[in-house]
Amino acid sequence: MNLSLEARAYHFLNIATVSNHERLKAMHKEHGSWEAAWASLRKQCAMNEAKELRTFNASGCRLLLSSDTDFPPLLCEIPWAPHGLYIKGALPDQKPKVAIVGTRRVTPQGKAIAKRFAEALARRGITIVSGLALGVDGAAHEGALAAGG
Repeated sequence: MNLSLEARAYHFLNIATVSNHERLKAMHKEHGSWEAAWASLRKQCAMNEAKELRTFNASGCRLLLSSDTDFPPLLCEIPWAPHGLYIKGALPDQKPKVAIVGTRRVTPQGKAIAKRFAEALARRGITIVSGLALGVDGAAHEGALAAGG
């Protein structure tokens, strides 16, 4: 998947700042665009951009920026709204959705519960939403995928 120049710049910044929401927000405000913000930081980063783009393209994901027309509008209304979304597959339709999020330092029991819970919900046609972090979020996605969600 080819990223627009703006999405590509956001992706590199997201990696360089380790997804620091406040730093990304400040950089975008200061520079007016993700491209200009990346240009200001690019020389300080030891990033192989071509390799990173190959990795992104191989992932089968796409990246939506909050300014894109198909970005979910309700996400723009929440505090700490994401600047971008990495999506694999299609955005969910109007089916019910449940967010399953939690600690990254999950116990084995907590991980198993999150996975089973997500799997049971996905089998009933409910979309599982989370941030894909390690721990509870990742276990929820494992459960959803196991159920074909």
